[in-house]
Amino acid sequence: MQIVALLVVLAVVVRLLTSDERKRVIGRAVDFGKELNAARARIRPCEPLRTNLLERTPRVLVTPAIAAAMVAATVVGSVDRLGNLGPQTTDGEWWRLITGTFVQPSLLALVINLAAFVQPALFLERLVGHIAFAAAYMAMSLTASAFQLSANPVGVNAGATPAILGIYAMLIVVIAAGYIWRSPLTVPMLAIKRMLPAFMIFVAYLVASHAYSGADDAAFLTGLACGAVFAFRLAERKPSVPRIASVAAASAIVAIGVAVSIGDIIDVRPEIANVVALERRTADAYNAAVDRFRQGRLKTDALVKLIEQSIVPELKAAEKRVTALHSVPDEQQPLVTHAEEYLRLRSESWRLRSEGLRTTNMLRLRQADRTERASLGALDHLKPKTEPIKPETEAAPPADPK
Repeated sequence: MQIVALLVVLAVVVRLLTSDERKRVIGRAVDFGKELNAARARIRPCEPLRTNLLERTPRVLVTPAIAAAMVAATVVGSVDRLGNLGPQTTDGEWWRLITGTFVQPSLLALVINLAAFVQPALFLERLVGHIAFAAAYMAMSLTASAFQLSANPVGVNAGATPAILGIYAMLIVVIAAGYIWRSPLTVPMLAIKRMLPAFMIFVAYLVASHAYSGADDAAFLTGLACGAVFAFRLAERKPSVPRIASVAAASAIVAIGVAVSIGDIIDVRPEIANVVALERRTADAYNAAVDRFRQGRLKTDALVKLIEQSIVPELKAAEKRVTALHSVPDEQQPLVTHAEEYLRLRSESWRLRSEGLRTTNMLRLRQADRTERASLGALDHLKPKTEPIKPETEAAPPADPK
């Protein structure tokens, strides 16, 4: 009924138009029809590929699962709980090598990575199949995580950026192979152009965030290798189980080799924080005792006893713990060196102060002050630069007040 009414209205409008107006309207209608046919012609090249992919793999399973895992890990989890953190990962939590690729460092990273991932992932999963695509993605993620751990052993490593870069590397090989051995699965240029916007945004984010690293190189090379292995006779059939297994085994060997070369990793920062806190605690205890000394409520022997039986043993225990630290990452080794120097000089300064107080020797007390300043200079390297180091302890009179 609506169509009949529309035809009646059009007939009335045509009757009301002049001859020249009818010619213009008909000309514009013809031009619009030509543009519509041209647009349909531009769309048609992708239709055979889409049909062939749907026949090859009717349903996609892995791509939606990976995307959902990214969203869940980022929104519900956290980088600390799921990220690839060197000390925790090498302490037996090797599952972080995989979970670290699902949790994203920010919501912006999540949105960009999903936008860059979904389109090529859907195409590749339909082309190579569920198992092959899952194996390839895990191979890229695993090698990237292992190299991230090697390059940044005590930092936070998270994000799917390297693995997605590997996806595009695999896509490049598969597309190139399709043009060498043409088949119904060869990707037309229009389909490639449709993937470019998301890829360009992904590359721009990668450059702007200065996030490119050796892990990206590892994932990219892994993607090229997966594409080369899977592209052989891909138009005829999906990759065989032996080829899929070879990809999984090779990536596992690389990841294990990198992990073995790293060994156990420790983060010395908690122990260094204990050293800094120890200085504050012992200095506060001594200064409080000095206040009581000046008020006549404490004798010199009590000050000496506090130094020799409380402060110095704590410093010696801390020195023993710091010296026993092993598998220290290279970037944290200076912290250990400065901590050892501080503890050695600070113990010496307290020894000189104790001796000066016991013998009422002003020379020893001045030596204690100089050694204390040297120790605090070493401690300065362990504290934030915004926190200047000042003498922590007060010099007590060398003798009891009368």
